[in-house]
Amino acid sequence: MKKIIAKLLCLSVAALMIVSLAIIPSFAKSDVSALYPLDEESPLQDLSIGFYGDSICEARVEWETDYAPVCGWAGRIACANGCDYYNYGRSGASVSNCRGANTIMNQLIQTKNAGRQHDIIVLHGGVNDAWDGIDVGMVEEGYLPTDEYDPSTFAPALEQTLSYIEDNFPEAEICYIINFKFLNAKMGLKLMEMDPYVDATIEICEKWGIRYLDLYHDEELVDRLHPKKGSSYDATYLYDFVHPSTRGYDLLYPYINEFLIDLVDPWYNDFKDEDNEEDKPGDEKPKDPDPTPDKDPTTDLDPEPAVKNGCGASLSAPIIVLLAAMIPGTAWVARKKEQ
Repeated sequence: MKKIIAKLLCLSVAALMIVSLAIIPSFAKSDVSALYPLDEESPLQDLSIGFYGDSICEARVEWETDYAPVCGWAGRIACANGCDYYNYGRSGASVSNCRGANTIMNQLIQTKNAGRQHDIIVLHGGVNDAWDGIDVGMVEEGYLPTDEYDPSTFAPALEQTLSYIEDNFPEAEICYIINFKFLNAKMGLKLMEMDPYVDATIEICEKWGIRYLDLYHDEELVDRLHPKKGSSYDATYLYDFVHPSTRGYDLLYPYINEFLIDLVDPWYNDFKDEDNEEDKPGDEKPKDPDPTPDKDPTTDLDPEPAVKNGCGASLSAPIIVLLAAMIPGTAWVARKKEQ
């Protein structure tokens, strides 16, 4: 009898996996193409883009809580433009070494050691440096060799990162995403007071000739990310008022998408807007709010880094549900055979 049950369980699991692998990705692909339709004329098409940053770049909360078929602005941009991408973002990563070895610099070293080159390198950082209240430090007047910068403070560590990129990825276009402003962050030492870090980032990017997208000073975007609900803020777009939810990334990615397209072809967005005046970042109608999970979110203090080379359909949740349904059925069949 035990052998029969074991065989039935094995057959059920095997059949379940085959059906899940065949059906679920096709549903996910259909949903993704509808949400983020491919622009077949995009100047980003077939380019390789590397995204480097912390858990906001990684989209840690989204892929752990919402089981999204694509994750973060990186996954959405890849779907909408048909480009190759690697999301090296890791929860807890910082620009300085305030978090030890979990730095954006080491994400780049990992890329170099893997023998990868990218057409575009997108940096996003500073949140965890502010979280820990690390000193901003001084911007150097000139340029130093990479190993002569002191990574213990923010500004020198950012210059060291840019120096390393220029030495090791000479063909890559480098750009920087300055994080949006937090209006209701209840964690971290200085997340509500990031101006010194942002000011240093802008100064360094302009010094090094790096294009940057300043989401911090975009008051319209900041207001949209922090809608009011009575006298308090609503968590529709920012899961814990720091990490974006699925709706938050839907709101954010068009800004970054347009920025990257403009980086490659400054005229493309202008011509596209002339063809379709309604097709502009952030103009899409919002979906009904996602329910905010009750459990505490994964924060940037998570010591376990996560590297996701793209995001496909998440199969874990559907498979668990189907398994839960199949096991009682298998037991019922076994009892019938015994009778």
